[in-house]
Amino acid sequence: MPNTDHADHRQHPRREVRILVDLVDNRRVRARTRDLSDGGMFIEWEHPLAPGSLMPATLHLPDGPLELTTVVVWTSPQLSLAVGAGMGMRFVTTSPEDQQRLADFLQSVEE
Repeated sequence: MPNTDHADHRQHPRREVRILVDLVDNRRVRARTRDLSDGGMFIEWEHPLAPGSLMPATLHLPDGPLELTTVVVWTSPQLSLAVGAGMGMRFVTTSPEDQQRLADFLQSVEE
């Protein structure tokens, strides 16, 4: 059974946003976010990594790619046909400029 209390520990509220993201795990893989916040994201991916795994990620924002280092915080098996497998990831390295770009993007999807 997946850990379902992960939402209770978030510092940054997540928004349901679907954008492409490239992940690098021995090879470059294209996936899609299910939700996104200033501090992390949930990635729909058939082969989630173990919690604690570090992974470079590139978010494909409308104003260009945003490269980040992430850490897997929790994983989820496929729950249903509508909710696929994936992993919750926290951003561990972001510059102030990248943080602002992400905040601007998230604000634009709220409007």
